[in-house]
Amino acid sequence: MQAPLNGCHCEPLITKLENQLEATKEEMKTEINTVQDLMNTKMGQLDRKNKHQICALDQMTVERVSAERSECLQRMEQRALQERLEAEKRQQASLISDLKSWCLSKLQNMEVLFTGDPRRTKPRRSSSMSEGLDEAEGPELTELPAGDEGFSHFPELHSSPTLREVDRRDPSVTEGGSASHYFVVHMESSPRYY
Repeated sequence: MQAPLNGCHCEPLITKLENQLEATKEEMKTEINTVQDLMNTKMGQLDRKNKHQICALDQMTVERVSAERSECLQRMEQRALQERLEAEKRQQASLISDLKSWCLSKLQNMEVLFTGDPRRTKPRRSSSMSEGLDEAEGPELTELPAGDEGFSHFPELHSSPTLREVDRRDPSVTEGGSASHYFVVHMESSPRYY
């Protein structure tokens, strides 16, 4: 078999194949660029979405921490106030109990002093004394026996000019008068001694 005189017949086929390859190459480049742009777009959207979620989560965290801090401070203040009120109530009850015991003791001592027979003496309360001591548990009144012996436990009462004046005007207690004289002492609602 001899070759054609006018050249090889494969040249047109090779040229056609080269053109097809070049077209396919351009199409692949276009597809790659399109896919890359699409991926970049989706990655950008996902990144923005993540940033938005992170910002929202940070804001929620800050708000929750602030609310929890406020609630914690409020609970601490309420607890401190409750403990302070309970302590004041216990101290006031203790003070009232001590004052009642002191009043009864002084009353018994005065009755023993005036009757002269300690075996026949029992601690008693007069009606006004009972009312005064009962009211001391609630509001603010307590009754004390008159005389320097009773005021020695309360310097502020002993030094009161009003009580001194009353003591000078009514010497019946110190001179053997009736033991049923009492002074009404107004107590403050909150205790002074802590």
